[in-house]
Amino acid sequence: MKKNTMDKRLQPKDLKQWMDKGRSFMLVDTLPKEIYDKRRLPGALNACVYEVTFPEQVAAITQDKDREIVLYGSSARSRDAFTAAEKLSRLGYKKVFVLDGGVEGWLRAGHPLDGLVDQIGGRVVDNGAFAVDQRLVDERAADF
Repeated sequence: MKKNTMDKRLQPKDLKQWMDKGRSFMLVDTLPKEIYDKRRLPGALNACVYEVTFPEQVAAITQDKDREIVLYGSSARSRDAFTAAEKLSRLGYKKVFVLDGGVEGWLRAGHPLDGLVDQIGGRVVDNGAFAVDQRLVDERAADF
């Protein structure tokens, strides 16, 4: 019997500890590349769960089905990372975790993001959304 992916949630503080201690694992953003390019957790790679090629994208990241993989999506309200975890479980990956709360939970815990938002001086607002000055986005995006 396969372990329920709901039982393999990882809290943002625990993921941050894994990162700080240099634990060996793969961190995978399950959202479309356009979103990944704008904002992602430090060290994350991208494999979009919404694409038919998702299994191939993950295989390009790691073929080791015993490797720890941490998946994340947009928020606790989204099923993206859980859908990805279910797909990987069916493909035989054994150590798959889902970041509880996704990017939103990571930000609420006070942890940084990488990507374009990191370079444009954005900030987190009360509802967990990421607010930026659109003028800065337009100016700096032209440089990329």
